[in-house]
Amino acid sequence: ARRRNSGPQAALDECARAFRLGRAAEQARQADLAELDRRAGPDASDLVRSQIWTQLRLERLSVKPVSELTEGERAELQAGSKAELAETHATLDTAHSRDPAFMRLVHSSLACYHGVRRDRIKDELRHEAALLKLGKGNRQRSYALQSDLRQSEDVLSRAREAGKRYRDGLGKCTEEQVAVLAHCLAIRFDGQQQEPACESEEIQQYLRFIR
Repeated sequence: ARRRNSGPQAALDECARAFRLGRAAEQARQADLAELDRRAGPDASDLVRSQIWTQLRLERLSVKPVSELTEGERAELQAGSKAELAETHATLDTAHSRDPAFMRLVHSSLACYHGVRRDRIKDELRHEAALLKLGKGNRQRSYALQSDLRQSEDVLSRAREAGKRYRDGLGKCTEEQVAVLAHCLAIRFDGQQQEPACESEEIQQYLRFIR
């Protein structure tokens, strides 16, 4: 008899579990709505209420055990965390853009990277020109190199112009911070193997200014 009843009992247990979870979820939702009203006050706009609700949900979900998160809650937490991180970055970037010491390092690393890149491209162009004279070169590659050269020269020009705003001008390429950033730029733009150090937030806060 016990074996015959095992199927119906399991279904009943699962139904009871789903009921308890649903009731708990509804209680939590009502508590969140009450907290939203408390934080927002009676005169908050829909936009402010939406922002507070997002923050409130992130707070709730971030302390909930991962094993208890539903698939929807995991997606909500991930999306909210990304949005929160983007907002933090935007705030930091605004502050950094007004910091002369910070921006001097950005422009210095750009000038160093593109100075090396420009010289390398010039060498490649000379080599390609020699091959073309022999009828062995690639004219399309030559055009692409010329475009790359113009790009580096434009960036160099803008960086040097920006350097005039700083009391000491641009930093030297031999300075440690400038050299590290220029190296990370080379990794990003030249298809080199990634290095964990260049992925750190300390470096990324500079690289976000460089597209």
